[in-house]
Amino acid sequence: MTEMVEIPPGAQAVMAALSRGPQTVTSLTAALHLSEHTVRYHLRRLLARGLIQKHLRAPGSQAGRPAAEYTVTARATGLFPKRYLELLDALLAAAQAEGLQERLMARVTQDMVAPLQVHLGDLSGEARLLRLLELLDYGDLLPDVRAVPGGLCLEAFNCVYVGAGLHHEVICDLLPRVLSGASGTPVERLRCQRDGGVTCEFMARLP
Repeated sequence: MTEMVEIPPGAQAVMAALSRGPQTVTSLTAALHLSEHTVRYHLRRLLARGLIQKHLRAPGSQAGRPAAEYTVTARATGLFPKRYLELLDALLAAAQAEGLQERLMARVTQDMVAPLQVHLGDLSGEARLLRLLELLDYGDLLPDVRAVPGGLCLEAFNCVYVGAGLHHEVICDLLPRVLSGASGTPVERLRCQRDGGVTCEFMARLP
C-alpha cells in the first residue's frame, strides 16, 4: 500500500513544477521566480522525504559538469489528483456502444501477454504461473496464493481494478485473461469484489 507523505510547507510550487516533467535548479529558479538558495532548500527536503529523485542529465554540446535533474518518484504520484478512471469509463462506454468492447479487451490482453512470455522461458505449470505473478508485480493486490485440489487459488484482498470493474465487468476478466494467455493454464474468476465480496478469487486449473 502507498504510504501517505505530505509535501513540506512552501515546497508545493516546486513539486507542481516537477510533476510536469524533469527540472534543473536553473529551470526551477526561472519558472518559479525563486532564488537558487530557496530552490535548493526545497529540493533537499523533498529528496529527504523520498518524493523526488536526482540524476545527472546526459552531457550535451556544452563543456562542463552535466546538470542535475530532478523528477518526482512513484511515492509522490498519489499527491496529484488524476481523472484516469473517469476517462477509462468514458472510453469503455463508447467502445461498448460501438460494439468494440470485446475486441478492445482482446487486444489489451494480447499486448500485455506478449512481453510477459519473453521472460517465462521454459517454465511450465505452477512454476510458470508463480513467475508470471512476480512479473506482473501486482503486490498491491495483497494476494494470497495457495494450492488446492486441481490447481492454484489466487485470492486478492485489494483488487487494483475494482473502481473500473464496478462500471464495466470486462475489466474484472482482464487479469484471468492475461494469466491464461501468458501461462497457458486456464484461469477463471470465481468471485469478485464488484459483487460485494471481500476478495476477488481466481482459480488456475493445473494439469
